[in-house]
Amino acid sequence: SRVILISPPAAPSRFYTGLLGMLGFPETEFQSALDTFAARIGFAWERVDLKTLATRMRVPMLLIHDREDRETPYAEGAAVARAWPGAELVSTEGLGHRRILKDEAVVAKAVAFLRAGAPAEVPAGRLQDFGPRSLEQHLFQRDLRFA
Repeated sequence: SRVILISPPAAPSRFYTGLLGMLGFPETEFQSALDTFAARIGFAWERVDLKTLATRMRVPMLLIHDREDRETPYAEGAAVARAWPGAELVSTEGLGHRRILKDEAVVAKAVAFLRAGAPAEVPAGRLQDFGPRSLEQHLFQRDLRFA
C-alpha cells in the first residue's frame, strides 16, 4: 500500500548501457544491444521507464536520493518524484549511492513512512518465520507474499 524508492534510475536502460560501456562495447553499438536485449526478453524499454509508470501510480511514495550520487544522478530520482502524484522527495547530502542504505536517518525515515500506512496492529505471522532473511524469503516466495 506504500512504496519507498531509494536512488532509483528513471530509465533502467541507462544501467544496461553503463554495463556495456564497462565491458568495452563501443557507444555506437549501445542501441543495437538494447534492441537485441529487449527482443530476446520480449519487452519494450518504454514499458519499464519509471517516469512513465509513475504518472499512473496512486499509492503514497517516498523517494530518497542523495544529491551527490555518482551512480544514479539525483536528477533522475527527482524526475520520478515529480511524475508520481503525491510523492515525497527526501534529499540527502554526502551519502552517495551506497551509504544511503545504511544511514540511520534514512532508515528511520523509511520505517516511519511505512508505519504511517500500516494497520494499527500488525498480527504476528509468517514474516517472522525465517529469521534474519525473512524479508528476502517473502520477496522471492510468491506463496508467502499472499499468505
